[in-house]
Amino acid sequence: MKIFAMAMLMSSYFIFNTMNALDEKAIESLAFVVSLSKYIHVRSHPANVSEDLEEYSHYFPFFMWVIRDFALKLVTTDQQTVTDRQYLENALRMVDPTGCSDIEQVISKNEIRGKITTFFKERDCITLVRPVGDEKSLKTIDKQPYESLRPEFRSKMEILIKKIFTNMQPKIIDGQPLTGEMFGALLEQYVTAFNIGAVPAIETSWEQVLIQELDKVIGAAVEQYKKKAAELSIDHLPMGEEELRKIDEEAKREAYKKFYESGLVNVGAERMASAREKNGNCLCRSLLKAAQCKLQRFLQGLRGTI
Repeated sequence: MKIFAMAMLMSSYFIFNTMNALDEKAIESLAFVVSLSKYIHVRSHPANVSEDLEEYSHYFPFFMWVIRDFALKLVTTDQQTVTDRQYLENALRMVDPTGCSDIEQVISKNEIRGKITTFFKERDCITLVRPVGDEKSLKTIDKQPYESLRPEFRSKMEILIKKIFTNMQPKIIDGQPLTGEMFGALLEQYVTAFNIGAVPAIETSWEQVLIQELDKVIGAAVEQYKKKAAELSIDHLPMGEEELRKIDEEAKREAYKKFYESGLVNVGAERMASAREKNGNCLCRSLLKAAQCKLQRFLQGLRGTI
């Protein structure tokens, strides 16, 4: 269950496959989604406080249900064509308890359906017929040329591939795409929580990763400012107020360029402004460093003439 929970936390596209049809047995094979909220929390909270399950859908992946060896004809009672997606939605409709003798069973069935539709707001389905017609070829399916497979299988497989590549995207949390380093840091947060027997909280773990990443990015931006200010200053000392202001503006542009390149602008603007305030005397330090370098060069040149 923890492995499945980890897959939900880290993936952006989840492919679940079953065989034959979207019947009650197939839906019950996803019964473990009912327990997901026991293994994952959106935010840290006391054990007796329940969460709004709708919030999970913001962090869970796109859900693609693939049904293999499908042999049914997708039509309504009045012979209207039903799409694969409509077939999925029809299967996930709540079971009507009217006339049912086992109400507990109906409640259980509807709980599974409710959790699937709540957790996976973005979902789709595709049905695939058996790739070959005879059992002998099926046993060696991995050796069969693609062109020898049934045309209806190949056409649906190509649709599936297109859908995957159209909808697949990097893992995104709160509108922020994760870099490889951020992905690794977030994974470490979740694994650590599971290993100590805790329930990982998505928002808390994400906040820790974001703070670490922002601190690194802003630190690099501040260093870029210092470097640029020193470069611009060293050959212009002494200088007037206007020239000093121009150096400050150009160094700021370089620093913000470094910051924008990180892709964390939306979430880090406030923290960047705070860093700018804390490092307000960077230009003064850069000027002092530049002046010191210039003085040292002057003294070295002076020694050489003595």
